[in-house]
Amino acid sequence: MRDQIGTRLELRLGDPVDSAVDLRLAATVPQVPGRGLTADKLHFLAALPRIDGDTDPASVADGVRSLVSMVGDFWDFEPAPRVRTLPAVLPADSLPEPEGDVRVAIGLDEERMQPVWHDFGDLPHLTVLGDDESGKTAVLRHLAQSVVARYTPEQARIMFVDYRRQLFDCVPAEYRLGYSVSADSTAQTVVDATAGLKPRMPGPDVTPEQLRRRDWWQGPQLFVLVDDYDLLAGHDSPLLPLVPYLAQGADIGFHMVVTRGAANVVRMSMDPLIRRMQETNTPDLALSCPPNEGPLLGNVRPRQLPPGRALLCTRRGGKLIQTAWRPTSELVGS
Repeated sequence: MRDQIGTRLELRLGDPVDSAVDLRLAATVPQVPGRGLTADKLHFLAALPRIDGDTDPASVADGVRSLVSMVGDFWDFEPAPRVRTLPAVLPADSLPEPEGDVRVAIGLDEERMQPVWHDFGDLPHLTVLGDDESGKTAVLRHLAQSVVARYTPEQARIMFVDYRRQLFDCVPAEYRLGYSVSADSTAQTVVDATAGLKPRMPGPDVTPEQLRRRDWWQGPQLFVLVDDYDLLAGHDSPLLPLVPYLAQGADIGFHMVVTRGAANVVRMSMDPLIRRMQETNTPDLALSCPPNEGPLLGNVRPRQLPPGRALLCTRRGGKLIQTAWRPTSELVGS
């Protein structure tokens, strides 16, 4: 990129040997803010970007704001559009209500500043990845509340796998199919879930029209929300009996959302459950992650991000979003 830029200014360097202009001249640049060298090997002194006459560098930001305000007051033409940035916190009630069967607005898109939807009818599953305190559990809370807002208890049930016990009161009891905090309780709840899912699998007598309408079975939609999957991952995971049903999730009303830590991303991708979810084109919501972990789905590189900020990764690439935040005091089950 440096070769494509015509104008180059080099401020004082910590080590003159790093100079791209002249290492001997670089050593003569005074240790004064704003002093440096031009590409023509001439010394320069940069001007402060202000017109109020104040020379204190500590108040440069105030001076720039004053300059911008004055230019705006005297500008008679259409101003440039304001640069919009993602908020640090995105209240869930600022997003549209869930709709359809079921589309959930999970956040705000940085590029268009429009809601980002996850359609469980089209993409029945979702994985969430991130460091501690990055917002993984908050995503599960928002999704659980969206299910409650869209469905009655007869239309949808939620199974929680929550070894850290952070989601117990996020939905009313009548929506909970089960709440598992250990391997034994998870295994029993999975037995109950698979008993309900197995009869829904389409057999040879199901017609193409029935497949389109998805009306050969009756019962509630099943949402399985798993927090901190790292605590139970592996070849002896009690969730493995659900793997055969993942590919048919949209057809049989089965939806799974799994959060996991940012460490050992490549190793975790070999887990049978995570691997099967990736094979079914499940999007990956990557919150703050160490840059050396990856690459992620769609060859996206992980990034250190503020809490709630995430890269929504698909096989086509990734886009930056701010995920919804719902204070625990506002949860229906509280």
